[in-house]
Amino acid sequence: MQEKRTNVIKLRYLRAGEPSGREYTFFTPEQVEIGDLVDVEILSEESRSHGIVTAVNVPYAEIEPFNDRARAIIGKTVQETEEDSVEKAGSEEKNLLDI
Repeated sequence: MQEKRTNVIKLRYLRAGEPSGREYTFFTPEQVEIGDLVDVEILSEESRSHGIVTAVNVPYAEIEPFNDRARAIIGKTVQETEEDSVEKAGSEEKNLLDI
């Protein structure tokens, strides 16, 4: 029998880069896998936290009691490359010199 896919996942928030605390259940707008890093809205879209996916295809029954308060993740965390970091640092340096 084929496994039923759902858009419900579980994740643990990251603190100092490590999974911490209990699991929380979220909806996901995109396909994710166990171990993926995701962004989660805290108070507004500008205020984000990061989590790590601990379970996928979670049965809807687990989120139904909280359905009116259930939230969705923003999406997968975009990993910044070393080149992006150097480019960003150079841009910030230029802006400081322009002032």
